[in-house]
Amino acid sequence: RKQTHQSLTRHVIEETYEVVEALEENDMEKLADELGDLLLQVYLHAEIARQEGDFAIGDVFEHVNAKLIRRHPHVFGEIEVSGAEQVVQNWDEIKKQERIAAGRDLEAESVLVGVPQAAPALTIAQEYQKRAARIGFEFDSVKDLLNKVQEEIQELQEATSPEHKREEMGDVLFIVAKVARWLNIDAEEALREANRKFRRRFQKVEEIMREEGRTIGSYSSREWEELWEKVKE
Repeated sequence: RKQTHQSLTRHVIEETYEVVEALEENDMEKLADELGDLLLQVYLHAEIARQEGDFAIGDVFEHVNAKLIRRHPHVFGEIEVSGAEQVVQNWDEIKKQERIAAGRDLEAESVLVGVPQAAPALTIAQEYQKRAARIGFEFDSVKDLLNKVQEEIQELQEATSPEHKREEMGDVLFIVAKVARWLNIDAEEALREANRKFRRRFQKVEEIMREEGRTIGSYSSREWEELWEKVKE
């Protein structure tokens, strides 16, 4: 069937995550393969756009080249910087000027504008929190923040309806992401690492089960706990 930008969207996401997986596994052969698959998605979208008279692959290259030069004057221009902090300040100012040039009213624009809504939820949460903190919307201390975590957990425990539980669960996840941000931890990456750790350990449990010739249902809760502690050693 004829492909469209919309029908290919999920493939872009899938290929991106496969690139991330190759990076996390430090598998360079797999990375080369997955980068090729991701690059193919770029060309497919560019070709669809060309056929529809919107733009061509050359325009994509021109845009990224212009953006790289414009946003890195300390590399491609004559501006000198004192360090990484000034690079970030320059970057923010350049992006601000780009928004002004695009005709956007920055005075009326929310500081949260520009965060990709298709990004992972934890990533969005931390970006919102970072931007809000820039204008003073922040806790005074880690102690206050941890007290807020306990408060949100208490509200989750007291929730009764499915809708209320879902809302409170979201609040718990949001505040936990804020704790991670205070500790300079990428919440998304931390959870991904926890997932990888769980996968490694659970697969070891499955290996033990096969070695013992037993089925999942034959283990008691106590035996499951003992198995889990064993693979954690």
